Formats: sequence, C-alpha cells, structure tokens
Amino acid sequence: SREAKMTKAEFLAAIRGSDIEKRFAAWRGAGDMDASVVADLVDLSGNPDPGVAKAAGEALTTMTHAVGKNPSDPKRAPLAKALAAKPTALTLRLLSNIGGDAEVPEIAKSLGSAALREEAIFALERIPGTLAEDAIVAAYASATDDFK
Repeated sequence: SREAKMTKAEFLAAIRGSDIEKRFAAWRGAGDMDASVVADLVDLSGNPDPGVAKAAGEALTTMTHAVGKNPSDPKRAPLAKALAAKPTALTLRLLSNIGGDAEVPEIAKSLGSAALREEAIFALERIPGTLAEDAIVAAYASATDDFK
C-alpha cells in the first residue's frame, strides 16, 4: 500500500535531513507535493551539502515531470508560477517544459542576467505562441553583443 502523503514540514525535513533513505524517498515522492515547497527547494538546491542540494534539485525535477505538459493538470500552473518566481538555471530549464504565457514576463527578466540568460532564452524558445517570441525580440535591442 502507498504511504500517506508527507506534510510540507516532513517533506522538507526529509530533503535536508541526514537519512539518505528518507531523503531519496522524499525526492522520488515529490510529485505528490504542491507548489508551496518550491521556494524552499530552490534554496536547498544551493545547499553546501551535495546530497541535500542534489535531492532538492531532483525533487523539483520530479515535480515538473509529474505535471507534464498537460495544461489542465491542477498542479501545473501553480508549479510554473512558483518556479518562475525563483529564477535559477534549474528552474528556468524546468520552465522550458511546463512554462506558458503567464510565466513569460518573469522568464524574460532573466534575459538581462549574464548568469541566467542562456537558460532564459532556452525556456522562451520552447514556449509556444507569440508572447514568448515577442519577449525575445524586445530583449534584442538591449542585449549585449556577446549574447546577440
């Protein structure tokens, strides 16, 4: 039988804890979590403990894969919004899979960051529709020569 869903506090404690079995189980079960854990996971993905950092990043990836590209999944829009609110190379890469028009303005802000612009352009290129295309075109005028 399937275990009961972890609370947010239990989930984050397992990700940051020293028990590698609990940590792995938490990251593998992250698809059951809601978007309220995203900001904490993004912060933990920069943890100096490589095991914690990996588990946090893998949990974010698991959550993204759990919602897939199905726009009708009730967890998809809140997850995409939470990922867009914490731009990192990883969250932008994940947004390339589930982001939509609602996330374009937040993603486009990262085009001005030398550290994030490659991932931002990648995410925008993969979002269908004209809003993402328009954001890329609008950013071109102020882009540095090494990014054009």
